[in-house]
Amino acid sequence: MGVGRAARWRAVAVTALVATPFVVGTASADEPPAGEVAFRVSDHRIVESSGLTWVDVDGERWIVTVNDSGDSGQVFTLDPATGETVGVTTFEPNPRDVEALAPAGEGDVWVADIGDNRRARASVTLTRVSVGPRDMAADDPETRTLRYPDRARDAETLLAHPRTGRLYVVTKGALGGRVMEVPEVDAADPETMRDLGQVPAIITDGAFLPSGDHVLLRNYTRGYLLTFPEWEVVEQFELPRQPQGEGLTVLPEGDVLLSTEGRERDVLRVELPGTVGPAVDALRSWWQGVWTRWSAGLTAP
Repeated sequence: MGVGRAARWRAVAVTALVATPFVVGTASADEPPAGEVAFRVSDHRIVESSGLTWVDVDGERWIVTVNDSGDSGQVFTLDPATGETVGVTTFEPNPRDVEALAPAGEGDVWVADIGDNRRARASVTLTRVSVGPRDMAADDPETRTLRYPDRARDAETLLAHPRTGRLYVVTKGALGGRVMEVPEVDAADPETMRDLGQVPAIITDGAFLPSGDHVLLRNYTRGYLLTFPEWEVVEQFELPRQPQGEGLTVLPEGDVLLSTEGRERDVLRVELPGTVGPAVDALRSWWQGVWTRWSAGLTAP
């Protein structure tokens, strides 16, 4: 999303926070958390980081991002230790308005060309490409053409369930978005998404927690924890201030990364608050044990 559009959305967000029915949890009057800097994006080509996800390639973890509308078909793989670009994947045809990424199995991500600020597109597109620590071109990538069940909508979020791989598009609305389930490829109608219900306003990105039982969504100022498959908000909390916060991913060990549009911006690491914290701590301990055993050449429990 461009800077002008984002400024208008942030103005709308003030009204939406008052009008939205999703008020579960407590809102703090204190200063928002600062967040820990995980790394800084150093590639001058990344100027509008709108989507954020992770991928494992041959046992190595990489962070993946993509520019907003106006860019060609390219996906950037970043070293999470340094923020440097280690690989660029190109694909054709060039997208119209890429807004999100989601994991698609080892070495692959889904690129979501789902932005539609004017709400005029007859369809949106998901493209599956390989990424990793080298430059590559996606030859004949898997593509899904999708339509909404009622009308054109703007969206900036693609979710992939960590266990089933099922995909969900979350639309972006001033008074609330909608969760749209992507049909299976072999469904009778593989193109028309199914409306599953409402979520909070002005959602710019999101991801499943590793267990698949919860979803974390964000807008420019707040995070929302939802149950799955009920899509009910059980907690909301302030996010660190960012110039134009649009990216979010949850790593397998439970860490949350937040990105923002702009050149040479910091990617922040934050902890989930409250009700989900103990579960994430347990998951982190389990994951560290698995990683230690795997690194030692032992079979994971």
